[in-house]
Amino acid sequence: MSAVLKPPSSTAAPARDDAHISPREFFALVGRSLAVSYKARGAASCAVSAIGFAFALAPSVLAWLMGVFTDAVQGVFEGTAPAGSAFAMLAALMGVYVAQLGYTCLRSYFEQADSERMMRYIRKRTLSITCRVRMRHIDNEGGFAERSSFVDTAAGLQAAGSMQQIALWMQNAVAFCALAVVLAGVDAWMIVIVVVTALPSVILTYAQERERYRLSRSLARTSAFAQMYYQDATRFQTLQEVRFNRIFPYVKARKWQPSVDEVILKDGSMKRRHAVANACADLFSGSVYVLVLALAAAKIYAEPALGLGVFTLTLSGAAQMQSLVSQLFTGATAFVASAPYIQDFFSLEDFEHEPAAEAPDRIAAATPDRIAANAPDVRSPEPSAPADIVFENVRFTYPGAPDEALRGVSVTVREGERVAVVGRNGSGKSTFVNLLCGFYAPDSGKVTVSGLNPYENPVRVRADLSAVFQDFARYEDTIRENIAISAPGRARDDAAMMSLAKKTGASGTIASREKGLDDVVGSYSERGNNLSGGQWQRVAITRAAWRSRARIMLLDEPTSALDPMAEAEIYRNFSDIVEGRTALLVSHRLGIASQVDRVLVFDGGRIVEDGSPEELIAANGLFAELYRSQAQWYR
Repeated sequence: MSAVLKPPSSTAAPARDDAHISPREFFALVGRSLAVSYKARGAASCAVSAIGFAFALAPSVLAWLMGVFTDAVQGVFEGTAPAGSAFAMLAALMGVYVAQLGYTCLRSYFEQADSERMMRYIRKRTLSITCRVRMRHIDNEGGFAERSSFVDTAAGLQAAGSMQQIALWMQNAVAFCALAVVLAGVDAWMIVIVVVTALPSVILTYAQERERYRLSRSLARTSAFAQMYYQDATRFQTLQEVRFNRIFPYVKARKWQPSVDEVILKDGSMKRRHAVANACADLFSGSVYVLVLALAAAKIYAEPALGLGVFTLTLSGAAQMQSLVSQLFTGATAFVASAPYIQDFFSLEDFEHEPAAEAPDRIAAATPDRIAANAPDVRSPEPSAPADIVFENVRFTYPGAPDEALRGVSVTVREGERVAVVGRNGSGKSTFVNLLCGFYAPDSGKVTVSGLNPYENPVRVRADLSAVFQDFARYEDTIRENIAISAPGRARDDAAMMSLAKKTGASGTIASREKGLDDVVGSYSERGNNLSGGQWQRVAITRAAWRSRARIMLLDEPTSALDPMAEAEIYRNFSDIVEGRTALLVSHRLGIASQVDRVLVFDGGRIVEDGSPEELIAANGLFAELYRSQAQWYR
């Protein structure tokens, strides 16, 4: 199988520039972002946003009240107005201010919570898509692996922040319009001055966001490999070898450090340029106070009857309007510049995914008890169709691979047959399994399982399959859940589970645990209560056999982690484990041949031999050669 990613190099193709989005695409993104924002934030947060449109009028009301209050105070001192009017305006001013402060605190609370909700939603959607997308995209066909990694880091965070700010931007637009009406009553040129002095910040925000996006995309692969190299040096599966062979200096100096240095160097250079440019823009925007107050002073000088209230109104209104202009226009340009990030997130939905019987989000949110209670009682997609496996002249090449993995494979495995699939490494055995399970579609030819195409009907076909894969899963949970997870609709009968575990050899492991089936196992369990590789494999075989409704059992290297005695025990109990189902065993170890009716020998992507073990030994072909080469080590 081809690698998911190729290491970064100086000759790697540059990241595609997706920063240019048409107006139609942009407005479509706005609509989709609003829908995602509502779904992720919840009703309470959206209600607070709705209230925010009323409070968007607060800046203009405050500016107007400041002017009226100043005039009232001036009138009190001049003896032309009662003191009560000044106190009434002060009370109104304080009331509006306190209400605005209260709403700001409430909004801040929800903004923080919404930020976490939005990021959780994006991560959840990315996880859901990754679990459903076709396997060829996991192999990075169409750049899915890189794009999902990018969304999981830079793009996801940026998209979450941008989508969260849409409602706030709309509130700022309302506030800006209301305040513009107030200031226009003094002098319309004030609005022009505030907008013009804010333009450099607006332009810089847009340009900087575009540059940041391009840099993030260009460094996406380098960042992914820096993380991969870090995991290679620290994760449990590789830590022993890294320490034993003293590989850490190599990983750090030759792999991890250059990748990290490249990211830090380019990102730091960009941030320094942005800091200098932003300082200059802030200096220019600060001139708004001088210009606006000069206009107000000239207005009062020309018309003294206006009083000091106009000056106070202008001072308060200009300050608030500049803040609004900055938030409004920089927010708008930031969203425009962030649109490619959001588009990257939504583009993950465009990759072809497997049809599902139930929405993955609903399954992921359910507890084991709820899953068991609601799981469909499926035995076979079409009980009348025999549980046969049929390959007709099948050819297949992995994405990006130069050679075919399967070359004209034709074979039929009848219901109830027990068949071993053997061959050298790279002969096509794993590819045969991948097509059988519907992970990939053949380039040509036809594959059917129980009469159905597994690629087009994965849910229905897999309901009829039970499998132990070469890289079997190890779930951080109780032993019971590690077994029962394969058949959520089956009742958790401890007696039946222990009976099955006795056949697979897992009963000894369960009995040795303090809490038996309820013992939590795994690398991160509370007591570091992990299992050995062989113990995990016994649990995995038990998990596959627990799917009692499946009519076909697929075992891919089922004894690779077992010692010879444990392997012999599995062979002795093989008939009881399979229980009359169609059985397909993929193995490098040919001892399993004694338990099957038929052997398929793969070589170079083809089936070169097909017959009973006795027939193939007598034929003195590849199977006999492999059998003798292994048998000599047991003499």
